[in-house]
Amino acid sequence: MKLSALLSLAVAISFIAVPFAQQPPSERIIDTDLRIQTPLVPCAVLGFVRRIAQSVRVPVGIEAVPESCDTERNVAFDSANEVSLNGLTVGNAFNKLAQLDPRYGWSDADGVLVIRPVLASSDPSHFLHQTLPSWNLTDERLGGALNAIQSALSGLPLARGDEYAMRTPDGERRFSVALNATSILEALNASVRAHGSMWWEVRYCLPAARYEYATISFYTFDGSGLGSHTAVRRADGTTFDACRSSR
Repeated sequence: MKLSALLSLAVAISFIAVPFAQQPPSERIIDTDLRIQTPLVPCAVLGFVRRIAQSVRVPVGIEAVPESCDTERNVAFDSANEVSLNGLTVGNAFNKLAQLDPRYGWSDADGVLVIRPVLASSDPSHFLHQTLPSWNLTDERLGGALNAIQSALSGLPLARGDEYAMRTPDGERRFSVALNATSILEALNASVRAHGSMWWEVRYCLPAARYEYATISFYTFDGSGLGSHTAVRRADGTTFDACRSSR
């Protein structure tokens, strides 16, 4: 191939690649056959956000409505009302999920698409809105970031470090974050931004959006993941695990 032809090809490729790289996460197109069966079963929104994040490789954060995922479907789904997400932008897919389950809303947090219960987002006392004096990670993997989050929330120093080896390249990726005063929510978002190939989740073992019921997780696009639930300290200094005592 002549040099002029190669240069033309390179220019053409650059015009294709640059817009995609600059494309906002909410405008990326879902090209996977994702179909929503209605009415929704419990925890369906959590499941679809996971599948969208992984298939489109879009950075997200998802806080689940505190409900049991084991509840059986009381109403048979109607295939005529099945909703396809294939071909939609991620933003429109999230709009559709919020329309089907109005308990949820979503926003773009500087490139991280965060979908949360509406009540949680507007609750200033929610634990994800807790203020941190600073948030610093230095060359950490998922485990180190997760331990830092749990330590900040529980008030218990977690000395485990980052001992969990991940089985994928994204899982082994190290990243750093340095923030002044911020919230736990923004610490989660900043970790996702810095890593570049993961999302965060918060889900609950009991039907209330409280930290002592929460499992916090990081998952990567290539299949690694790590989550943890931590006991809380009572006023008398003892610790208590609300999820374990409820089983």
